[in-house]
Amino acid sequence: MIDMHTHLLPGIDDGVGNIDEARGLLDAYAEAGFRWLAATPHVDHPTVHTRVDQIREAYRQVKEEAQQRGITLLLGSELYVTGARPQPGIPLCGHFQMVEFHTAIKPLFAADMVFHFGMLGLTVIIAHIDRYRWFTLKDPAIQRMREMGVLFQMNIDAVQTQRGQTLLESGMIDFLATDNHGSERSPVSLETFSSYPGIMEKSLRLLSL
Repeated sequence: MIDMHTHLLPGIDDGVGNIDEARGLLDAYAEAGFRWLAATPHVDHPTVHTRVDQIREAYRQVKEEAQQRGITLLLGSELYVTGARPQPGIPLCGHFQMVEFHTAIKPLFAADMVFHFGMLGLTVIIAHIDRYRWFTLKDPAIQRMREMGVLFQMNIDAVQTQRGQTLLESGMIDFLATDNHGSERSPVSLETFSSYPGIMEKSLRLLSL
């Protein structure tokens, strides 16, 4: 299994606070049978201060801890986007840029943003689509993004809601993830992932893992 959206790098953003907390979470992931995790710290978020210059060193440290537990740790970023030409982030697996938007304001620039990243050879993954009040399956703009190759991630806690079930039934969900910000705010038991083996297989295939 894979959790491809986490904030496990200690002291980097509003996620895990220290290496001991990271070790505890890695133990839990290993016990639950996860083989891959992706650290996706916030970048360019308007309200979350991120120590961008320390991301790679924190990643190196946690990656070593993960390897000791039989887990491969990937590095990406969750890039907050407010315009068609956003700041550069850290591509996941070298080919994917995870992005997030304001939850209440529809990003009218989204198609241009997708084109911008496409010119850089990157496929856009929109994080936690269950949170966006403007995200509706009947919206032509959403269908257009899908046609442009955009991938959609839903937070695992949303499977317990009617909205989450509707999204799952639509076939639009490519990734399920915890968006884990630390042991005190971990959304649900990691065991929930095992109920969705099809999406797990799809996720690994898309990321070529």
